[in-house]
Amino acid sequence: MESTEIRTYIESFIPLVKFIASILGPNSEVVLNDVTDLEHSVIHIENANITHRKIGDPASNLALRTIKAGKKENRDFIANYRGRAGNTNLRSSTYFIRYQGQIVAMICVNTDQSSLNNLTKQLELVNQAFNLPTHSLEGYDDPNQSQEPVEHFNQSNDSFLKNVIADKCQELNVSVKYLRKKDKLAIIQILYNDGYFLLKDSVAHVATELSTSIPTVYRYLNQVKKLDN
Repeated sequence: MESTEIRTYIESFIPLVKFIASILGPNSEVVLNDVTDLEHSVIHIENANITHRKIGDPASNLALRTIKAGKKENRDFIANYRGRAGNTNLRSSTYFIRYQGQIVAMICVNTDQSSLNNLTKQLELVNQAFNLPTHSLEGYDDPNQSQEPVEHFNQSNDSFLKNVIADKCQELNVSVKYLRKKDKLAIIQILYNDGYFLLKDSVAHVATELSTSIPTVYRYLNQVKKLDN
């Protein structure tokens, strides 16, 4: 497949992205991702204030997982799963765009439900004051919500890596230099599952952030791959 031909095909969906954003309004970010260029995946974005990403930013962990899954990913879309941008929880949905049977792009909708969640809390206070039954309006209580792992939106591949390491350090209440081998293996397992190692120079970046050598990261990565087989 010619890259220019695929790019032209993907860009033909930009009017659809604008259309969806116009319908949903300013609380919903709509993004067109080119997953043939993972380091610069975002090629169009509406209402970028939701995740503060811009054109040329890298793919999310969902996009990386999708490419890692390859032909095993046979769904047309994933609806109503959790997304996260900084401290903001989002309701996210993704539609896969295929070219000659291969996923080449995704249209992603990320809705900030903070206003609804704040309204829920206020209603709960009112219900408690008058001893009324409570009914949650929390968007994430939807029984039809997808069980897809949380999608993380980052403005750089480094920030994604650092967030994974920071989460593990916070969980163990230690700094990076005190991470044990099994902890580093766990981090590499997460990164591998999320497709991080599809990115250019990913092993070198991991080695730097974990304060270890590149051969060591490769050794850990091989151990993780054996468990995946």
